[in-house]
Amino acid sequence: QIEPDGAITVLGTSEAITCNPFVRAASWFPHTRGSWEVLHEVGVRMGRTLAAKGLMGFASVDVVFFENPDFDAAVLAEEEREPTPQVIGGTATPVDQQHLMFRDLRSPSPELTAAGDGGHGPYNGTIP
Repeated sequence: QIEPDGAITVLGTSEAITCNPFVRAASWFPHTRGSWEVLHEVGVRMGRTLAAKGLMGFASVDVVFFENPDFDAAVLAEEEREPTPQVIGGTATPVDQQHLMFRDLRSPSPELTAAGDGGHGPYNGTIP
């Protein structure tokens, strides 16, 4: 949800169960696969991008999770691990950055979400 003052709130998540390619058969609330941190981070970043374009109200974002061959469950269990998930992209992307749909949604996280306190204040007018 994007408030008039630019504050962003991720209200919930779901996971689609499909049959016959891409026909929704059911949904799980909340999602059962993937990381809440990733979903929250993508939702907040997309919300800030949309708020910067003047959108207010509700928006829906589809996220696709892929298995990461470099994933280490032991690192996930560490208390002092980096709390912000890595979002694919950045300077190593082998395409022109100007042609990427989500070129402004890159890690590392902006200060607003990097605090890790769960609170998200009003949009400050800049996109990282």
